[in-house]
Parts: sequence; structure tokens; C-alpha cells
Amino acid sequence: MNICQRAGLLSALIAFFMFSTTTIAQENNQGDNRTVLTKVQSLDLPTVREGVVVHYKPGYKERAEKLGPLLNDAIQFFKKELGIEQHFHLALVDSLDWIQISSSPYGLPHVSGMNDKDPPVAVLPVIGDGTVYDFMVSLENNFSKNLRQRIQNTGYSWEEISGIMVDLVSLHELGHVYKNAYGIGEPALWFNELMANYFSYLYMYQERPEMAEIWDITGHAIQEGYEPHYYTLEDFEKRYVKVGVSNYAWYQSAFEIKANPLVEKHGLSFVKTMKEVFPSGIGKIESEKVLEELEADYPGFKEWAQGFKRQ
Repeated sequence: MNICQRAGLLSALIAFFMFSTTTIAQENNQGDNRTVLTKVQSLDLPTVREGVVVHYKPGYKERAEKLGPLLNDAIQFFKKELGIEQHFHLALVDSLDWIQISSSPYGLPHVSGMNDKDPPVAVLPVIGDGTVYDFMVSLENNFSKNLRQRIQNTGYSWEEISGIMVDLVSLHELGHVYKNAYGIGEPALWFNELMANYFSYLYMYQERPEMAEIWDITGHAIQEGYEPHYYTLEDFEKRYVKVGVSNYAWYQSAFEIKANPLVEKHGLSFVKTMKEVFPSGIGKIESEKVLEELEADYPGFKEWAQGFKRQ
């Protein structure tokens, strides 16, 4: 068994273990109707307030003080550009606290709560570790020469980029919050994720170009380094996160690679068009019809979707 195979096996075992532990946590917490924010507050973690309220594991104040201002900067960007003022919490927790507040595998960043009764809370690992980080590190031996050069040009090692990427997913989670707050609906799960990526890259591209480059690199790295088991949009709609951590990351990278050039070409105009085409409350629509609507104003979506049927 070569290094790449061992890394892949390790990632799979970690993913299996975390899915198992979160299943146990779900079973133990049946009937717990508390909001995620209430669960986080019950952990009695220290907090810092940097526009967002960051709840962090003791000993990791420096990381909280790093991510808080980043998210606050993004919040101020969207307030200026879209006129939306959004309140937001971030929880930086270890694996033991994670299963007390989330049913997702440890290290898979996500956002929970999207309304006044259940305020949005992004949940991230307390350090750049967990299933997503381990998966990213395992890809390194599979990159093209061009991608290796892009990685080298950043001045970071691949391990460092993998850790940074986990942090940047917090901006993707913020993207979910703003997509909903702005009034864009959810005609399909893949569209929802593509839009979260669009919002996050829009901020990075305009305000943090060095982060935009790292974000784009990680998307291409996953596409080059991982061969998915599930690969159609239909699979994603049917299974969503149940495709597994690695396969889910592959889908997200495909959405990133589509969203990023759209950001660079259309900026905020795409966001405004999506609000008109897919307003809040629109309900679920067949993927083919969603693609037809997108294709009308932004040719290339149907060709992009064909890529999911390549195998």
C-alpha cells in the first residue's frame, strides 16, 4: 500500500469514526429541542466580540481574535454592498464539545440556525484539524505541475494551506447566512451551496485577494486529487452530506470552481439577478429547470452540469 493509499484509508477511517460518534450523539440527544446557540452557550466557553461573537475553547483566544475580525470585515463588506446588517456567532470547539452541539463529523465546518428564534452559528474546529483537514493533506501527491507552482507561489506549505482552508470555510458559512438574508431562495441543494461559495469568494476576491487565491487553489486541488464515488447533481440532491466527507468536499470544490469565475466577471450583479430569478420561498425545483433558468442569463451552466455525468 503506497503513501497516498494509506492517507486515503486513514481519511476514510476517521470519517467513519466521526460519523459513528455523531450518530451516537444524535441518539443520546433525541428530544433536545434547544437551538444550536443555546447548546453552545451551555458549554460556558469564553467569548470575544469582534462584530461577531466568537465562543472558543480555553487556550485558543489568539485564534478567536484572528477569525473574529475576518468575519466582521466580511460582515461590514456586505453591509456596505447589500445594505444588510447581520448578527452572527462562531463556535470554535474541540471534538468532545463538537458532538454536544452538532451532528456533523468533527472538522466539517457548517452553519446552523437561520432565523430570529435560532440565530446563525458557524461551527468550526478549534484548530485547523479534523476530517476536512486530514482529507486535504492526503491529496498532496496527486497534484499537477501547474498546481504545485501555484501552491509554491503562495509561500505556504500544502499542510498550511489545508489549515487555512478550514478557516476560510467560515466565510462560506457566512455566505449561507447572507444568501438567505438577502432573499435568495433554495431551488436546489447544489444551488444553495454554489451561492454560499459565490458570496464567500465575492468578499475574498474584492477585499482579500491572497485568500481568494488560496480558496481557488484548494478547489482545484480537490478536483485533481480526489476521485469521487458520487458525482451527479442528482446524487448530491438525494444524499447531500451523506455522500461522505471527502465526496462532499469534492462537490463543494466543483461549485467553487464554477462560482469563482462568475464572481470575477459579474460581481454583485449575479447576486441581484439570483434574487429576482429564485426569490425566497420559491421551493424546490428540478435541477434541469434550475439550470435552464441560469443558462438563459449566464450561458455555460448546462455545459458545466454535463461535467458531473462524465463517468
